[in-house]
Amino acid sequence: MIVALVALGLLLGLVGLLWQSQERVLFQPPRSHEIPPESGRASYKAADGQPLSGFIIGDPETAPGVLLCFHGNADLAMWQLEWARAVEARSGYAVMLAEYRGYMSLGGTPTYSTTKLDALAAYAYLESAFGLDGTRIAYFGHSLGSAIAVELAEARQPRALLLQSPFSSARAMARLIVTPPVAAIWRGLDVYDAAKKKGQLLVVDKAGHSDVAEVAGEEYWKWLITALEAQT
Repeated sequence: MIVALVALGLLLGLVGLLWQSQERVLFQPPRSHEIPPESGRASYKAADGQPLSGFIIGDPETAPGVLLCFHGNADLAMWQLEWARAVEARSGYAVMLAEYRGYMSLGGTPTYSTTKLDALAAYAYLESAFGLDGTRIAYFGHSLGSAIAVELAEARQPRALLLQSPFSSARAMARLIVTPPVAAIWRGLDVYDAAKKKGQLLVVDKAGHSDVAEVAGEEYWKWLITALEAQT
């Protein structure tokens, strides 16, 4: 009993620590000595004055639409350039890879509230720079970016919303960190089941969290293009 109580106390203490530092758990900008490329670089500011940047692939003015993308936790927008070029080549859509403050040598600290501002700023940039609106802008979110894309969709309705490896809640993610499951937990299925308007679901059994496109191959690209062609 004493051992059990000690173990329970340690677990509760760990959960409490995670709760207090959950933003540091969810936002972990990777350290990189790479110099971001200047080609296609877009610079803009958030509503609170924070300088931001991202990358534009393709021509938003002549493309049928723009896919506004939000990457995952320990990732960088510039690391997704090859993927973005493949999206543009296969779908004809231009792509904007938006970066968050605190990432890719940008100043500031990423939090729940600031990523909302950063996402709104990326959308506003597409509006002001290219005269676009929600009828020509679709959102893509991977992992942590799926939450940012969904919250932006609540404020600015997109043409389509694409989520890759999404998670159902911060609480669910914390539970996985504290007590890893014995069997796989399909958080993407939880998100799909909760959606009021369901699109096309792609389940790639042998894929991990970050290699869905590589493992699924042409099936992945068919899913993405079909989603972009659908009107919300």
